[in-house]
Amino acid sequence: MTTKAHSKMLNTARAWEDQMSSAVFSGIVGDTNHPDGMHISFEDNPSGNWSISRPPDKPPKMVVSLEEYAAAIDMSMNKTDMVTTHKRVHAVWADHDDPRRKFFLAFNVWDGSGDAVRLDFDKNTANFASSDHQTHTHGELHRMFINDDQAYRAWLSMTGGQSKADWIYQEDEMGSFIIGVEKGEDGADVKCLQNLLRRGGYDPGSSGVYDDKTVAAVKKCRTDMGQTGDFDATKISGDAAAQILAAMAVRYAKDYAGKQGPPGSPGSPGAPGAPGEDGVRDERS
Repeated sequence: MTTKAHSKMLNTARAWEDQMSSAVFSGIVGDTNHPDGMHISFEDNPSGNWSISRPPDKPPKMVVSLEEYAAAIDMSMNKTDMVTTHKRVHAVWADHDDPRRKFFLAFNVWDGSGDAVRLDFDKNTANFASSDHQTHTHGELHRMFINDDQAYRAWLSMTGGQSKADWIYQEDEMGSFIIGVEKGEDGADVKCLQNLLRRGGYDPGSSGVYDDKTVAAVKKCRTDMGQTGDFDATKISGDAAAQILAAMAVRYAKDYAGKQGPPGSPGSPGAPGAPGEDGVRDERS
């Protein structure tokens, strides 16, 4: 048994890294000095470990096919970005009506003074976190969501500073409008698709028609968001809609998530872990 990093988690880590000016992706898969916890898969954790004890982190809610994957990301940052990330994560953690909360187990964050803190989204507790979390944010996804596109959009929405209202509108309205739209069509749904692509940083044109330029923008967007192989960019599937919304969340964070002015001086982020099988070895918990 060897813990792996799921491709969707890797893509999310890279997108999170791109959100913050100082961020350095530090790892997903734990090393031999960290034999348990969320950086280690369900199947590689010791029996009874805390990280496989809650219902969302074990079968039957977690499907068997996810048992080999880690469920945490570490991201090194300077003090300025650590404080910004704390503010954004804390806002979601503190709002018990925020629908993004359900995807997360906990985040270890730092507000720039005193001790780092572990915000547990299930227990609604804020407890001490070790001092290394003053230079890197540690985030944990519930294991049942390791393959869930919406969970990763929620992650990037939270770390990017998107409001709860914008998140709800994005998920409840925008995605449903564009699913099923295909090349040759026109009308309001196509205009919505083109608007989302533009907000994600792509140029689909403004014809209001799903034309060749829109096809090219969809193809580029989906490729940038991790889609591989031969796929159809002439029709918007559920997966395509998820990737377009994720791209918009990443761009939102770049534009509005605290990049004004020069970044603060770096802390002590530490070197990224050495590459591991299907992931990145993490030197810290």
